[in-house]
Amino acid sequence: MSEDQDNSDKTEEPTQRRLEEARKKGQIAVSRELGSFLMMLTLSGSVLFLSPWLMHKTSLSLVAFIDHPNAIELSGDGVKKVLVAVLGIFTAILATPILLAVLVAIGSSVVQNGFLISYDALAPKLERISLVKGLGRLFSMRSLVELIKGIFKIVLVGAVAYISVRPLLHTIPIMHTLSIEGMLALLKMMTKRMLIGICLVLGFIAIVDFLYQRFEFMKSMRMSRQDIKDELKQSEGDPEIKSRLRALRSERSRKRMMSAVPKADVIITNPTHYAIALQYDRSTMKAPRVVAKGVDIIAAKIREIAKEHDVPIMRNPPLARALYDTVKLDEEIPEKHYHAVAEVISYVYQLKGVAA
Repeated sequence: MSEDQDNSDKTEEPTQRRLEEARKKGQIAVSRELGSFLMMLTLSGSVLFLSPWLMHKTSLSLVAFIDHPNAIELSGDGVKKVLVAVLGIFTAILATPILLAVLVAIGSSVVQNGFLISYDALAPKLERISLVKGLGRLFSMRSLVELIKGIFKIVLVGAVAYISVRPLLHTIPIMHTLSIEGMLALLKMMTKRMLIGICLVLGFIAIVDFLYQRFEFMKSMRMSRQDIKDELKQSEGDPEIKSRLRALRSERSRKRMMSAVPKADVIITNPTHYAIALQYDRSTMKAPRVVAKGVDIIAAKIREIAKEHDVPIMRNPPLARALYDTVKLDEEIPEKHYHAVAEVISYVYQLKGVAA
C-alpha cells in the first residue's frame, strides 16, 4: 500500500541529474527485442547475400554422401562419423554469418544508449540474492509482461514462418527426385521466404518493445515534487552548479535588460566605454529610471540596439560614469543627479518636439 502511495506521488518527469545518476548505476532503457531483431536481420542478410557461396560449399561437401551412399557405414561409428562431418561442414559454412550476428547483437545496446560500463551494476549486492525480492521480481508485472511477450513472439514467429513456406510444402515429398542444385535452390527459396517473414515480424515487435521499454523506464524514473526540491537543494550546494546557475541568471538578466533598450528615452555615453539607458514616464515615475547599463562590449551592444530603434544617444562622460557607479538596474536616479539628467531629458524632448 505504501509503495503504491509512493508511486502515485511520483508525477513529475525525471531531471537530467536523475537520469545521469541512473545511467551511472547501469539503469538504462534497453530493448532486448531490438537486439534480437538486429541479430536476426544480420544473420538473414548474411545468409542471403552469401547464399551462392554457401550453396557451392554445401554442394561440394554433401556430394560425397549423396553420390556414394553405399560407402557410408551403417554401424554406430559410421553414423557418428557422418554426423560429425556434417556438423563440421555446416559450422564452417555458417561461422561468418553467426559471428556477424553476435557482434551486431552486442552492438545494439551501444546503439540504444551509447558505450557504458557500470561498475555499480557489476558489484555484488545482498538484495540480488534475497529470496523475497527475487520472488517479488519473478511475480512482478514486468515479469508477466515479458512472459506474455515471449509466448506471443514464439506463436507469431512460428505462424509467420509456416505461412511463408506453406506454398512450397508440396515440393518436399519430391525433393529426393531433384539434383543437388535443385534441392539447394528449393531450400534457398524456402529459407528466403521464411527469413523475410520472420524479420518483418521481429522488426514490428522490436519497434513496439523499444517504445515500451523507453516509456517504462521514464515512468520508473519519475519523481515526486519533494524529490525535485531535495535535488535542487543538493544541486545548489555544488560550487559548479552554483557557478552555472549564476551564469544562467546573468545571461537572462542581460537579455531582459537588452529588451528594455528600445523603450528607453535616451542613452547617455562617455562615449565609448559606458552606456546608460534612461526611461522616464511622468505619469508613473517620480524620476527617470535606469533600464539598462553596461561597459565596453555591453555598452557597444546598448548603443547598437539604440541606433536600430532610433533612441537618442547623448555624450556626457561625467554623468555616464556617475550613473553607472551609483544607480542599480531598474532603480530611479537619486536627487543629486536630477539637474544633470533633467537637462538631458529636456534636450531630448526638444528634439522630439515634446513639451518638457
